[in-house]
Amino acid sequence: MEEQNPWWKGKDLVKNDPDLRKWLNSKIKWVPEIINDVSLEPFSLNFIFGPRQVGKTTLIK
Repeated sequence: MEEQNPWWKGKDLVKNDPDLRKWLNSKIKWVPEIINDVSLEPFSLNFIFGPRQVGKTTLIK
């Protein structure tokens, strides 16, 4: 699983993510509204679930 989620090994490795680089280089940056409902406090536990291709991974990245 670490191969598919390299940022688990270290925060610096997230910069190698091709989707994130594409987003950073785009002129228009879409941010899902639900991000405001997700707690990013230490030790918080969030479950992100839903149908395929709706933006779950985008939200997490």
